[in-house]
Amino acid sequence: MLLAIIISLILGLGFAFFSRMLINNWVEKDYNSAEQKKVRYDKYIEDLQTYVSENGLSSTDTAEITQWVHGNRNVYLFLYKDNQLFFDSSVEQDKNDSVQDNGGEGEDKGEKPSDEATPGDGDESSDGSESGNGSDGDDDKIGSADKENGNAATRPGGGFTVDYPTREEIIATAEKNGLRQLELSDGTLFVTLADFTAYIYYDVANIASIVGGVLIIVIILMLYFQRIIFKISRLAKDVSSVYEVDMHNPIRYGSGNDEISTLSRNVEQMRSSMIESLEKEKQAIEANTDLITSMSHDIRTPLTVLLGYLDIMKNSTDDTQMQEYIKASESTALRLKELSDDMFRYFLVFGGNDSRVEISAYDAKTLVEQLFTEHILLLSERGYNVRMNLSDTIKENTRVLTDAPRIMRVIDNLFSNIHKYADPEKEITVDTSISYGKLVCVIKNHVLENTDGKESNRIGLKTCEKICESLGMGFEYHTAGGRNQRTFIVRIDFPISRDGEEEKSDA
Repeated sequence: MLLAIIISLILGLGFAFFSRMLINNWVEKDYNSAEQKKVRYDKYIEDLQTYVSENGLSSTDTAEITQWVHGNRNVYLFLYKDNQLFFDSSVEQDKNDSVQDNGGEGEDKGEKPSDEATPGDGDESSDGSESGNGSDGDDDKIGSADKENGNAATRPGGGFTVDYPTREEIIATAEKNGLRQLELSDGTLFVTLADFTAYIYYDVANIASIVGGVLIIVIILMLYFQRIIFKISRLAKDVSSVYEVDMHNPIRYGSGNDEISTLSRNVEQMRSSMIESLEKEKQAIEANTDLITSMSHDIRTPLTVLLGYLDIMKNSTDDTQMQEYIKASESTALRLKELSDDMFRYFLVFGGNDSRVEISAYDAKTLVEQLFTEHILLLSERGYNVRMNLSDTIKENTRVLTDAPRIMRVIDNLFSNIHKYADPEKEITVDTSISYGKLVCVIKNHVLENTDGKESNRIGLKTCEKICESLGMGFEYHTAGGRNQRTFIVRIDFPISRDGEEEKSDA
């Protein structure tokens, strides 16, 4: 950015300097050449004579003559009558401005200025003859009595040039041009003028150089900032694409060394590092999956064979003591098989290889009946006392958000634990209700005595908790009561669909 500012300033100031120099050089060499000055001088005299003749002006019509001067910017006119300075346009301009400032009060039209003078020595008339010297001394020069006005002369029409022609410059220029005859309706006057129209081009040079230099600075900075904005927009678009579409979409950063290019390059390196880390993590998960799958298979295969041999042994002997040993061995083998299955399910959930979650809206009453009815019937057939309470707070058309296959795995796991650890002599309750905008299911059962070793790992419960977390559901479990009167409580919270809430309120 600093480099762009420096370059823009150098080019802008350089353009301003050289453009002003070129225009001024043209003015000095071409426009202000002796030939061009003479052409313009003759033209102004001719135009003034035409203006006077067409309007029938006399020597008293100084206001109209002043209007002609106003129409020719930076031209100063001097008229002589009877070898005396009769009209000075710069003085007339000052008088007119004073009259306007005073509300129209001032000298009468045609009144001569107080400073009278004759043409300077050596001035020539239009026919080449020398005009007489009306009086001697500096007081007879053009405007000699007006020295108290200072060096600054009033420029008709104003302008932007700071370096105005001085009074001495105007007088000297008018004296060099000599006198020409001017025919008015009441007689002949002598006229000379000073042409300072070159100052208009000096104005143009000043304005054009400043405006051009500023435009160059602005254009260069705009191009630079447009380039920066383009890079920022491109970076934002690429980052959004990585975040919303595909992480493998590259971040474009170009070959620049500015701050935005550096930032884009760093973001691209960060994206590549993240992809590499995710790839390594994926490979590690796949390796662990292969390991757990192999281990689960390797463990379950000999356990299955062992269970087969134990079953054969159980049918091959009548020894009561041997039957007890076989039964204990079979129970231990079955326990090992269950632990292996739990470990495999736990890894599937926590290892990130489980199937994609598909949340859908289900009717609350229908889902609850499908989840619990079958398990309640199976427990009842095995001698368990199960009671299900469906609260009246669950209205018709109430819909909950969940993934049915996944939540069924949770319920299957919970009722499998109930079958293993619940006391069949005590009541098992399943309560469902609406609380704080959620469908709440609470399952309670009394725990059998001497089951501490069986439930110490809690792998199944952790798996259920992880599944519910992935579905955006709440899952809590705890044990209440004393050692011999323990109650195991599980609570599952189903989020309710907004549409379901609206339908429920309409009902």
